[in-house]
Amino acid sequence: MVKRDVVLDYLDATLDCGSFKDYCVNGLQIEGRPRVERIAVGVSASRRFFEEAARWGADMLVVHHGLFWQNTPHPLALTGVMRNRVAFLLKHDINLAAYHLPLDAHPELGNNAQIMKHLGAEDLVSLDVGFRGRFEPPVDADTLAERVQDMLPSPPIHLRYGPAAVGRIAVVSGSGSHLVEEVAGRGADAFVTGDLAEYAPRVAEELGIHLFAMGHYNSERAGIIALGGRLHSVFDIPVRFFDIENPA
Repeated sequence: MVKRDVVLDYLDATLDCGSFKDYCVNGLQIEGRPRVERIAVGVSASRRFFEEAARWGADMLVVHHGLFWQNTPHPLALTGVMRNRVAFLLKHDINLAAYHLPLDAHPELGNNAQIMKHLGAEDLVSLDVGFRGRFEPPVDADTLAERVQDMLPSPPIHLRYGPAAVGRIAVVSGSGSHLVEEVAGRGADAFVTGDLAEYAPRVAEELGIHLFAMGHYNSERAGIIALGGRLHSVFDIPVRFFDIENPA
């Protein structure tokens, strides 16, 4: 058992939350019981995730995509889906904490750092909330495609407009495809992101760069899994990842 606020202080410090101007509240969003025996982690807040975590006995939920976002009516009106989600957590006295950009950008536990680690890229340099890196020696494009696929429950979109051997790569999880021209201009042979903007395929084609779209949800599984592993290691309490599949 650990105090909720000890966990929150650890997360805020580890993810350096104070350094980010974000679209949402990072940290505690819904307050539940003050002591935590089990932590459930997941990519996105949803009623199904809440229900499965509650059946498992979770006292705290830690997610990448929380409940309250700018430019939506939800933070100002607890109606419909939002009302039902909040009511469920309050009824079951479960804490909800969310970490958005801090979990994208973290150089070890973050979504993008974890993707780069799995792909085998080296010499990482920050790019937005992601990274640029290189392969030494360069990797065959088919080998890179296999490494991307290995991270996912379903095949990614792979637009094969780049060279046969990939020496330099960029990764920005989530909605990063608008950066394809920038990363190509910085010399990347391949760009891995989450969802795909309509114009991005033609830009990639014209610039001669491989473009991988993992899906927004799938591109942001690795970070929360790594963070869950860290919480288990530090606090020595059960931590479980709940994978609520999402094709988007």
